[in-house]
Amino acid sequence: MDKKVISDHEFKPLVKKFVINHSKDDQTISYKQGVKLAKDLGIKLISTAGRGHINKENQAILCLE
Repeated sequence: MDKKVISDHEFKPLVKKFVINHSKDDQTISYKQGVKLAKDLGIKLISTAGRGHINKENQAILCLE
């Protein structure tokens, strides 16, 4: 299946709020990249440790505001 890459200009208007939940010990995507992405998008970064690469719903932290 081909994956379409979309820009933040396309997806940002579709949701009310974004956050990035990123583990400092992610072996797949560096923590530094998560920090940069959050800064570039102007959204909150939730930092965790000891969770590795978070790629399943049940691994993420539920955030309610």
